[in-house]
This record gives sequence, structure tokens and C-alpha cells, in this order.
Amino acid sequence: MKLTLLTCCLLFSASCALPRVKSVYSETRKPPTAVETPLAQPETRATEKISEPRLYARDGTPVSPQEVGTIEVASQSGRAFDTEEGSRWTLLEKYQEAVAARDNYEIEVEALGMALDQAALAATSARQAKAELLRQVSDLQQRVVALEGENIELAGRLTTAQVRRLQSEKLLLEAKLDWSRIQATLNKPAQASPESTAATQAAASQKAASTPQGPQ
Repeated sequence: MKLTLLTCCLLFSASCALPRVKSVYSETRKPPTAVETPLAQPETRATEKISEPRLYARDGTPVSPQEVGTIEVASQSGRAFDTEEGSRWTLLEKYQEAVAARDNYEIEVEALGMALDQAALAATSARQAKAELLRQVSDLQQRVVALEGENIELAGRLTTAQVRRLQSEKLLLEAKLDWSRIQATLNKPAQASPESTAATQAAASQKAASTPQGPQ
């Protein structure tokens, strides 16, 4: 927008300055007229000092004045000056060219402005997408931290459960050993009672044999 306003201001100032330059140039470019010298007094006319204003060329350099007493006859009419550079038609053509260039510049500036607006919209969309991606990354990082905490907690629980399982297995093995010992202790008297019975029977038979028998 700044470039468009600056271009419009420059073209407007140039278009306003063209008529002024044209008027000044037309005043300084008056067609020469034939100087009529009286034939009755040629010598006195030649001796008079003619004061003429200083003239300047198109490039701004001063033009040397003509010699005193010379007569310059206009070879062309005033209308012929319109075909030279700086004439009315030339200035009009240049003005039309300037207007056409201004229109082209305005079209180009509008196209560049539209491209700039599209680029700004694309940049805004990219920034929004970036912000959304950053938010998603932050959420994922928080989720990863939460999952790591859950994994640590589950690992602690699993370790505690394994320790308790090992303790339970230890207690079970100890209970089995104690039960085996009790069973072994209970089975030992049952195995010794037949031996004691046999010994008792042998002692009784020996006692009966040693006892004397009475008269028949």
C-alpha cells in the first residue's frame, strides 16, 4: 500500500507539472518574426545597438546573440514548431505515455499487493499450523512423562508381587518340610510295636519252659 500511494503521488505531481512546463516552454519558444528595417536610413539602423534578451537552448546552455544589424527571416510558420521536441503534440504524447506507464504501474502494484496479501495469509496459516504442532508435541511429551510414571509404578508393583510370591513359596516349602517331619515322627512308633510284641512272646515262652510241671 505504501508503494502504491508513493507511485500515485509521483505520477500526480508529474501530471500537474506538465501543463506548467508546457506554458513556460511555449512562452520561451515564441516563433521569430521577420524584422523590418527601414530602407530610408540603413546606416543609422546598423549603428544602433540592439539589446536582446539572453536565449537558452533546449539543453539549458545559453545561445550566443546574433550580430548587430543582421536580419533573420522566419522560414517556417508558427505551426511548424509543433513537430519539434517540446511542442504541444510531443508533450501530449509524453503525457499519454506517462499516464499509460502510471496505469501499468498501478496494475503491477495491485498484483504485488495481492501477492503480498496471499503471502501474509500463507505466513499466518503457517504460524497457526506451527502453533498447533507445538501444542500437539507438548501434549505428547506430557503423555510420555505420564506413561513413564505409570511404567515405573507398574514395575514397582510387579517387583513387590514377585517378592511376595517368593516369600509365599518359601513359606510353603517350609510348611511341607515341617509336615514331612511330623509324618516321619508319627510313623516311627508304629514300626517298633511288632518287634516289641515278638520280644514279649519269646520271653513268655522261655518263662513257661523254665517253670516245673506238677505230678500227673
